[in-house]
Amino acid sequence: MSVTIETIKQKILEQAMRGELVEQDPNDEPVEILLEQIKEEKEKLIKEKKIKKQKPMQPIEEDEIPYELPKGWQWVRLGEVAELLNGRAYKKHELLDEGEGRTPVLRVGNFFTNNSWYYSDLELSDDKYCDNGDLLYAWSASFGPKIWNGGKVIYHYHIWKVNIFGGVSKQFLYFLLLKDVIDIKDVTTGSTMIHVTKANMEKRLFPLPPIQEQFRIAEKIKSLFSLCDKWEEEVTKQQNHLSVLRNKVLDDAMRGLLVEQDESDEPAEKLLEKIGEEREQLIKEKKIKKQKALPRIEEDEIPYDIPENWSWVRFGDVSFNRDGERVPLSKSERESRSGKYDYYGASGVIDKIDDYIFNESLLLIGEDGANLIRRKTPIAFIAEGEYWVNNHAHVIDAMEFTMLKFLEFYINSIDLKPYVTGTAQPKLNQSSLNKILIALPPLNEQKRIVEKIENIYEYIDQLEKHMVLPK
Repeated sequence: MSVTIETIKQKILEQAMRGELVEQDPNDEPVEILLEQIKEEKEKLIKEKKIKKQKPMQPIEEDEIPYELPKGWQWVRLGEVAELLNGRAYKKHELLDEGEGRTPVLRVGNFFTNNSWYYSDLELSDDKYCDNGDLLYAWSASFGPKIWNGGKVIYHYHIWKVNIFGGVSKQFLYFLLLKDVIDIKDVTTGSTMIHVTKANMEKRLFPLPPIQEQFRIAEKIKSLFSLCDKWEEEVTKQQNHLSVLRNKVLDDAMRGLLVEQDESDEPAEKLLEKIGEEREQLIKEKKIKKQKALPRIEEDEIPYDIPENWSWVRFGDVSFNRDGERVPLSKSERESRSGKYDYYGASGVIDKIDDYIFNESLLLIGEDGANLIRRKTPIAFIAEGEYWVNNHAHVIDAMEFTMLKFLEFYINSIDLKPYVTGTAQPKLNQSSLNKILIALPPLNEQKRIVEKIENIYEYIDQLEKHMVLPK
C-alpha cells in the first residue's frame, strides 16, 4: 500500500504534539512559569487598554483531556496564550480593482490559491492590517493557519490575526494549529463546509511544552518537513518519468517500434478484407447498421511511416459501432433502480443499477466532456461482464478482443483535439470518431503489441505501487 507525503507530515505533527519528536530537558523552565508570565502580560495590556478583558476561561475537565502529556507540559485553551483578532467585513463597493486602491485585501481565496486580488483605499486602525511574519488563521470553508509573507495587506473578515502572548513560539503555535486542522477534519464529514467560530476556537484544548522545547520542536518539524518537500519533488520527478515512459511505450507501439515484425504474419490488408466480410454479415443479420462511406485517406494526412505489412485505415473501417443499443437513464430513474450492475458514462462507472444491456467485453470511448481535452483519465476503456451504458460513451465492438485492446491503447495514445467539436462542452461524435486515422498492424502483431504493453505497464504499476506518493 502506498504511503503519501501528507500522511508522513501528519505523523510528524502528531508525534511532536505528544512530546515524542524531541527529548525533554529537565533544565527547561517549567511551562507554569510561562503561563504566569502570560497572565501578567495580559493584565498589563488590559490596564493600558491595548486589549479587552476576557471572560474567564472554562476550567479544563478531566474527560476533555485526549492523552497524557510529558512531564513539564500542560494542557491549555488557545484563548489563554493567544488573542484572535477579527478582520474587516467589506461591502462590495469598497473592494476596488488593481490601480484603484492602495492596499491589497487578503481574502480566504488569496490565502490559499487565488491570485485575483481586490484593493482598498480606506484608512484603518493598525489591528486591521497584517504584514510579513504575522500568524493568520482562515476560519471559513478552506481553513487553517499561515505565517504571512506577502507584504502589508488588510485581512478580510474570514481571517483572524493571531496575537501571541508571553513569548510563545510563533512557529510552534503555527504547527500546533496545523495539527488541529487535521483533528477538526477527522471529525467532520467530507461534504460539510467547515466554519470555525472564534468562541469555539478560543476554547480548543492544546498541549503546551516549556518555551525552550517549543523552539526545539518547531526547528525539528521544519527540518523534517523540508526533507519531506525534497522527497516529494523527487517522487514527482519519478512519477513524471514513469508517465513519459508510458507515453513512449504507446508511441513506439503505434509506430511499429515496440515489437519485431514477422514476415509470416498475414498483412493488415487481408485483415481489412475479413473485417469487411464480417461487417456485411452483421449488417445482413441486422446486428449493426450500415455506416456512411468514410473519406479516402489523403497522402498529406499520413503523419509518419509505418512497417510494410501495416495499413493506414480509419477507425470506422476496423470497428463495429453499437451506439444504438445504449440507453440513458436520469439520476432519479437510477435512484429508483439501484442494483449490482455497473452503469457506465463517459469516463467509467458512475452508478449501479438493477439490470444490464451488455454481457460481453466491449470498448467504451468517452463521447463528451472536458476529459476529451484534459485527459485526466483514459478516454478509451474496456467494459467487461454484465453492464449498462448511457449515451455519453461510444460502444465499440471488433472482430476479435485483441483488436479492441489494440484500439483502446491506440485511442489513448493520440491527440483527439482535431476530432473534437465544441469548447464549452467538447464532443467526439460518431462521425468524427469513425474518421480517426489508425495505423493498423497484422492481427498477430497486434497480439504481440498488446501483450508487450501490458507487461511493461504491469512493471510500471509495481514501481508506482511502492512509491511514497505526494498526496
